[in-house]
Amino acid sequence: MILSGYCKVSMTTAEGYRALLAIRGPGDLVGEYRGRVIDASQEAETSSASHSDPSYTLLFAIDDNLMIDAGVKGNSIRFMNHSCDPNCETTLEGDRVFVHALRHILAGEELTYDYNTEGDKVIPCRCRPGCNTKL
Repeated sequence: MILSGYCKVSMTTAEGYRALLAIRGPGDLVGEYRGRVIDASQEAETSSASHSDPSYTLLFAIDDNLMIDAGVKGNSIRFMNHSCDPNCETTLEGDRVFVHALRHILAGEELTYDYNTEGDKVIPCRCRPGCNTKL
């Protein structure tokens, strides 16, 4: 369990994060996506690159040249899942990424954000049964 912004969150085994306390509403800080900031050319040297599941990544692209590798010095926010209908959003401030609530979130509700992926779009989305989106 971590105290992050205005809420406490707890990781579950397969379902990302759930709010332990209600989050009041839009704009409330959930937390910061932390890790070492690396040049995009170093992607092949990260823990995500050596993982056998291609959908597993702890990388957050800041821009075309920089990314955050949450596999090194990362916090638990890295385990938040994607959703096509998220209750949180990410914002950039320089090379830092913050997660904020988009709406009131009930205690026990999973915290999610839209990964806004680019690239081949071959990884099936698992945000809900029957979702046809590819990440």
